[in-house]
Amino acid sequence: MVHAYLMYGFPTQTEQETIDSLDVVMQLFERNCIQLVYWRQFTTTIHSPIGMNPQDFEINITGPDFEDFAQNDLWLEDPQGADHPKYTK
Repeated sequence: MVHAYLMYGFPTQTEQETIDSLDVVMQLFERNCIQLVYWRQFTTTIHSPIGMNPQDFEINITGPDFEDFAQNDLWLEDPQGADHPKYTK
């Protein structure tokens, strides 16, 4: 059984690119190349290069305020306006 861990909604990725990516995943299922997928929206962490230098990746970090080591995921806003959360389900 083949499992895939896939991410979408990278900084500057358009909604059409997300849709196209999902279409490829569906084709892989139809051809029985993969049997299980975890489809997760991209996020950055406070200690990653993207989290530490969001301006280099054309994103805006909107929160949360860093409180401790275990709180890693940051919320981000893509200035191009893509609404990637609507593709989660």
